[in-house]
Amino acid sequence: MPLPPVAINYLNHPQLPPTVASKQLLAAVGQSQLIQTWEKLFAIYDIHIGQMLLTRADIEDRERFLNARDTLHALLDNRIIPVINENDAVATAEIKVGDNDNLSALMAILVQADRLENRKQWLFTAPSAGVLTIDEGAQSAVLIQHKSLLPAGIVSVSGRFSRGEVVRIRNAQGKDIALGMPRYNSDALELIKGKQSQDIEQQLGYEYGAVAIHRDDMIVL
Repeated sequence: MPLPPVAINYLNHPQLPPTVASKQLLAAVGQSQLIQTWEKLFAIYDIHIGQMLLTRADIEDRERFLNARDTLHALLDNRIIPVINENDAVATAEIKVGDNDNLSALMAILVQADRLENRKQWLFTAPSAGVLTIDEGAQSAVLIQHKSLLPAGIVSVSGRFSRGEVVRIRNAQGKDIALGMPRYNSDALELIKGKQSQDIEQQLGYEYGAVAIHRDDMIVL
């Protein structure tokens, strides 16, 4: 990790021991200085920005990946320019992204510039962590209308799983009809099953969107 010159100048060339912690200290200071500079420059054109600091672990862990993806989409949907950097203040060699080319490639995945088929192929090979049993209306929506699965169509939740883990979608007759990555974990889905989407925030105190499993995160068997 190179020493951030912005931080060195801001701190008036401090005498620090040559340790990883010292480099991360300078990275933390430098990041705050750089984002202030970006804010001033974009403000000239009346453009808002938001900072995202990532490590490789944020991409490789499914739940953290989904959180980062949702944040990025929310920024873009609200016409806020994301300023994305590696989080050098916490990154170690094991979780560093590396150079800007690597970071750009990972950002392309976050904004779904990767092929949808690759994600669906992953759904086929990943082990399932639970089962969502759905009613006939939801089955029709998934199989015939090719729609997302809403909480209202979920009858029961089996297993314990995190947001983004693969689950099986099962019909009332006990047949697995699809695989998908839910936007909510098993505890949350237990609370919102059978509920209307507009009631999610009232039930949970937060919401990750109106659907339990988005169509893009699902594959029919």
